[in-house]
Amino acid sequence: MSRWRAAVAALALGLLLAAGRRAELEILITVDADVPELVGRLRAELEHLGFRVTIGPTARAPLEDQARAAGVDAALRVTPDRRGVEVWAVNTESRASALREVVLPAGEADPGVVAVRAVELVRAAFLELDVELPAPDRAEPRDDAGADDDGERPSPPLAASAAPDAAPVVPVPATRSAAPGAEGRAAPARRVERAEPVAALGAGPAVVVSGGGVPPAGQLALAGRLRLGDHAALGAVLGYAIVGGTLRGSEGSAEPRAHVAGLDLAYRGALGGRWVLRAGVGAAGLWLQVRGAAVAPYESRAAATLVALPYGVAGVEAWPWASLGIAADVRAGVPVPDPDVHFADRVVATWGAPVVVAGVALVAGWRP
Repeated sequence: MSRWRAAVAALALGLLLAAGRRAELEILITVDADVPELVGRLRAELEHLGFRVTIGPTARAPLEDQARAAGVDAALRVTPDRRGVEVWAVNTESRASALREVVLPAGEADPGVVAVRAVELVRAAFLELDVELPAPDRAEPRDDAGADDDGERPSPPLAASAAPDAAPVVPVPATRSAAPGAEGRAAPARRVERAEPVAALGAGPAVVVSGGGVPPAGQLALAGRLRLGDHAALGAVLGYAIVGGTLRGSEGSAEPRAHVAGLDLAYRGALGGRWVLRAGVGAAGLWLQVRGAAVAPYESRAAATLVALPYGVAGVEAWPWASLGIAADVRAGVPVPDPDVHFADRVVATWGAPVVVAGVALVAGWRP
């Protein structure tokens, strides 16, 4: 029985060790420059934090695509000039992801500084995703850990390898500056947020175009968007007509204008964190107004009506800044019913076939 117990204990221990390995976070490093010292320092720093490090080939594909293809929890890329560092990370449970980037000031492309900034970005990305990082490995790096192609062992982690007579280089959160006068610390890097905001609100011009002979009308529009999960978004638009064209005839003239208020549900997809595409369906109320100026013997009249406008919507958002972006949307539908514009007993124009509302807006984003 003792042999059976020993076998069961060994099997249980093996399963526990395997589970521990599976729980370990894995990160892919791609460096667009042949700098063995930088690769070694990055590997040593990340392995010291408990990551399993994989060195991958450089590619022009988005970092997120590389990471998902490799099946890792995070990816890190350094630009050829060693001034740009990009980090992508994912929460495997919620499937939420974050993409972050820093651009180091000129003269700070030292491998040690780049490695510190890279570790800061990794920590910040996982902190944003509420992912607990592995416990730091306090043991000295293995002799073969992080060896480069020449078989040389990289420098140990920066925080433990500073010279005795110099202040240690300690990673500082990217949102805080190093203490004034501290030696051995680099100036804080500029951080660029690239994750898409959860909600956005903006304003801008829009134009309403209709078939059936109705002239275009200009609007001032408010637009909003709320992200619902990874691939859905709720959108809203409110447009107020401020200028319109003129219909003319022997009976006089008329100025038709259209105001719109609508809601839509769209499928969304993010491209690299800076671009978001949307396509979906919605419904709006279209408030149509016509003011006539008749010539004798006809009488001038004003009329207004409210019709329904089921529509399809397509849009794109660009986020060149952390919380400020540009959005463009096109909505097209057929009003129900399709009202006519009359001059006396004569129909001179018809709303519909179809009605298109297109606009562009400067939007402000919000992140929780």
